[in-house]
Amino acid sequence: MSMKSLSAIARNGNGDDVLSLFEGLAHRIMSKDWTVYAKLDQYERWAQGKKAGAALTTYSLMEPSLFSGFASATFASACMTETTFFRLFTAQDIVMEPVAESLRADLRYTQHEHGDCITIFYAAEEAWSKRYRDRSVTDDAGLPTTVLRRVKEAVVGLLGEEPFVWMGNKDLDDAFFGRGGAKRLPNTPHGLNSFQGYHNVVVLSALNPPPAHFHFMEGRGVSGEELRTGCYRTAVYQAVMRCSIRNPDDTTPKRVIVMDRDTAEWLAAMFPGAQVMPLPGMGVLPRKGKAGRPREHSDAAARTRAYRLDQERHLLAQLDLINGNSFALSAYPRFMAQVRSEMREFACDGIPSSKGDIVTRFASPSAPTTSGSVFLVRRQMIWDIQRCSGAEALVHLG
Repeated sequence: MSMKSLSAIARNGNGDDVLSLFEGLAHRIMSKDWTVYAKLDQYERWAQGKKAGAALTTYSLMEPSLFSGFASATFASACMTETTFFRLFTAQDIVMEPVAESLRADLRYTQHEHGDCITIFYAAEEAWSKRYRDRSVTDDAGLPTTVLRRVKEAVVGLLGEEPFVWMGNKDLDDAFFGRGGAKRLPNTPHGLNSFQGYHNVVVLSALNPPPAHFHFMEGRGVSGEELRTGCYRTAVYQAVMRCSIRNPDDTTPKRVIVMDRDTAEWLAAMFPGAQVMPLPGMGVLPRKGKAGRPREHSDAAARTRAYRLDQERHLLAQLDLINGNSFALSAYPRFMAQVRSEMREFACDGIPSSKGDIVTRFASPSAPTTSGSVFLVRRQMIWDIQRCSGAEALVHLG
């Protein structure tokens, strides 16, 4: 597809309903302020005109260049340092600092008080997902049920006749709890003040990105735990903040029910003094266990630091190879051979020119440092293959 065609789609001057589905994607591909990737196997099928099982999954990253030309840019968000936006930009060594005190003077609060009035209950030790939610288990009588039904019964058992607000995925009916005192929240409840009369809140939602998103973001310095927090836990926080917790002067005891322990503990850190407890009535639930090797890093921050150190080590090794230094090569031959095989200056995925655009063959670690990567241009679109944290191959559109 030519850039002219992409431009026509991005403009969609006639307001075509079909083209409107692709306006945003076309605009981002053409923009210097966005980087767009697609899964390589899907892109190749599309480029070859194969229609069977056709699909094209894209990932778009907003670049810091979008804000170039401004003396400064100010961003406002709840849980700013936990957002994926913040994590992605700081992973690129972009410095983001708190605004001046004068700009914070009119905020309702900058930290939460009365945490001692809040008890946070969690339903399971496992990370919450739709698959786990719908797992078959048995109840106390040995009859078949699901984890979700058990959660429902435990919530009703804990709260009794007290009113509460709740948020859940769209596949749950508004009358899920079957009682008048249960008021459903919108799935995007940010900023709403109309639920402050409630002192109990339940968050059933499972909001996990697809597995491919985790691989993609890990390749850009955002760990899986950071992505989960940015996509899921900050949404839980928004739901929780609709109840009376939103009022900094309200000291009524409050009960919050979330679905997994990690989220409960993350949330409790927002409210100093809050208690974290297992949800009564859940009984024994299935667990994945801790198969495999022990956890390498103590938390998400440690994992991110280790990732960045590993990236720095690789960059220094690549520089050493380019400059022709022999110290690292002689001291760590296997590591340097691995680094060399990953470098574009020495090697690239060997895709025959009849099937793709990259024609450079793999170079051996002992080959001269004069080999390079040859890129052909097809349909006025230059693209580049990148590896996503050892996972899927991606193609860069632009």
